[in-house]
Amino acid sequence: MPKSSRPRAGARPDAPHRSQQTETDRILSYYVSQDAERRRSQAGRTEGGRSSSKKGERKAHPPKSQRKSVKDKQARKGMATPSSKNEVKKGSAVRDAQRRKDRASKPEAQKDKKDKKTPTPSKQPSIVVSRVLVGVIIVAMLGLSGVLLAMTPLFPVKTVAVEGASSLTEEEVAQMAAVPEGSTLLRVNTGEIEDRLEGSPFVKTAKVSRELPSTLKVDITEDEIAAIVEITSTETRRTERWAIDSDGVWIVQIPDEGSEEAANIPSSVYERLGDYRTIVDVPVGPAPVAGTQCTDAPVLNALQIINGLSTELKDQVATVSATDNHNTTLVLEDGVEISFGDSSDIRTKERICLKLLEENEGWIASINVRVVDRPTWRSY
Repeated sequence: MPKSSRPRAGARPDAPHRSQQTETDRILSYYVSQDAERRRSQAGRTEGGRSSSKKGERKAHPPKSQRKSVKDKQARKGMATPSSKNEVKKGSAVRDAQRRKDRASKPEAQKDKKDKKTPTPSKQPSIVVSRVLVGVIIVAMLGLSGVLLAMTPLFPVKTVAVEGASSLTEEEVAQMAAVPEGSTLLRVNTGEIEDRLEGSPFVKTAKVSRELPSTLKVDITEDEIAAIVEITSTETRRTERWAIDSDGVWIVQIPDEGSEEAANIPSSVYERLGDYRTIVDVPVGPAPVAGTQCTDAPVLNALQIINGLSTELKDQVATVSATDNHNTTLVLEDGVEISFGDSSDIRTKERICLKLLEENEGWIASINVRVVDRPTWRSY
């Protein structure tokens, strides 16, 4: 039969066993000491982080029997209890690896956090607006200063300096410029002056500039006269004189000196009229138009011969008879006639003429070089 579980006679039913009571007291005393130690540590940190435990002081450990009970209790609560030194080392290595991994990932997390940081509102638009306002104010002030300076009588125009004039005189160019009286360098309209100058048939281009304190500089390029052409138009049946340049462009009609129309022609043109070669005997054709290209073949052939001659022979030519392309005749100042023909082999024909004139000075009345390899000449 099983032994009876009834207590012995005289024993107290609720009294714990002595060995059990001793083990319980030990556990309680361990936890009480641990609690006191924890309170002392907290008090030391509050006073400046000083630990309440003295250097070298060892914590109280429960007896071996009690340690086993604590291990059992921790195991029941699911806490890890290393069973050997190898397991402890292995756990420490795992924790160290985890800490290194956390430290390595921490900068990346901080970088992502920094990148996701909400950007602060940019001050660039306000800076741009400020700069624009400053620029507008500066431009307005400069414009106002310019208006005030233009209204003052500072820097009056006292001198008109002309450059580039050869056939025309400086006085004639100044008259063409027609600078308004009382003008100042700040108020004068240079564009209008350039337009007036270029409106003259004798001026190709004009450039007007200011030179402080009182000079207006005028730089022109003349449209110089290469020859005067006497031409009879089919409309009027009247012979007119027209100035033509070296490019074959009609410059202007030259009216009779002293006439009403002559008031628009510079006086220097009439003074030098005898210095220009005159092309005569031109076939009747359409009246020229100023500023247009000449299309008359005999006139163009005669003009090419004049342009191709050297100064030595050209200076002796008085008139050029241009009856047709192949019968152009040069008449020298001493009356010698040269049948030049067309405008081919100009320099070769010229050398032949100069040699004959030199060898037979005073004897030659005419020379024929229309056929350049068979020249002939006739005496008086």
